[in-house]
Amino acid sequence: MRVLFLRSLAVLVAVLIASRFALVDIADSGDWLSLIVFAVGVALINAVIGSVLKVISFPVTILTLGIWILVLNGLLFWLGTALLPGVELAESDRPTLLTAMLVALIISVVSFAVNRVVKEDEEKE
Repeated sequence: MRVLFLRSLAVLVAVLIASRFALVDIADSGDWLSLIVFAVGVALINAVIGSVLKVISFPVTILTLGIWILVLNGLLFWLGTALLPGVELAESDRPTLLTAMLVALIISVVSFAVNRVVKEDEEKE
């Protein structure tokens, strides 16, 4: 439960950061509930579907020296925006998959930072 909460928190913060860079459009900026539902949904998609796909595509990850994970995370975020209300990829001159990959990169950096802080707190206890 704690892991899902931390993943959801990381996705929520990353989506807010991505909206500042005009990569995503938040449907209604005053509706925090839909943003939280989106963050939990994307965290679940990454935890369930993402884990299975990462295991299956491990050989491709090795061949591409890890770049495939970025593409896969972009596809999973794209799936989340297609299935869940509240957040959409911004319309721009970039391809949609590239935008999703940039948001996935932001999510990865924020998740790394959150995990790092949590591990430091656990080591102090």
